[in-house]
Amino acid sequence: MHDFKRADHPSNGRRPSRKARAVAAGVARRLGLERNPLRRRSDHVEARARVAALLLCAVAVPLAVETGVLAQHRLSAAAAHEVTTREHHSATVLDEPHLDAARSVVVTTARVAWTDEAGQPRQATVLAPAGTRRGDRMTVWSTRDGVLVPPPLSGRNVLALAGLAASGLLLGVIALSLVLLRTLRWLLDRGRYRDWEAEWAQLDTARRR
Repeated sequence: MHDFKRADHPSNGRRPSRKARAVAAGVARRLGLERNPLRRRSDHVEARARVAALLLCAVAVPLAVETGVLAQHRLSAAAAHEVTTREHHSATVLDEPHLDAARSVVVTTARVAWTDEAGQPRQATVLAPAGTRRGDRMTVWSTRDGVLVPPPLSGRNVLALAGLAASGLLLGVIALSLVLLRTLRWLLDRGRYRDWEAEWAQLDTARRR
């Protein structure tokens, strides 16, 4: 009677495929982590710095996501507070809007009038979309004292700003990693050039003897 052990089963202890080993070897070669007796100490330092930079960027991804989520919560709370502390009014455009050449062609300035919550008539010059005509109605926002203010942040604005905060953090970490790697390589290259010059000098001296 044959005694078959689980360790001898073909499905156990399966080695990585040749393709997987080739991919791993290629990644190690690109990172400078393969075993190569010709690599100098500076090469190993540079390789470890690349790995550290990759790990730093990997850690920055969840941090950027968390930053975006926190920014969204804070901006949403700020937008809700603005809605409760600001007043919106339906204003009437009094004159033909004036196209402001210094601004975008899709924005004009218009003189508008409205009546605030206290029944006081008010007028002001505000930005208006291009194509606005006299007599059109538009919404303006003000404080309780009648001072014009920008409209509260919309949900789309909140998402856009939160995305900018997250992407800004991630891109900042990537940029910092690249700058540090470039600086390290510049310093290492200076040492390599000095070593090469010393080695060439030794060879030249040995030839002359």
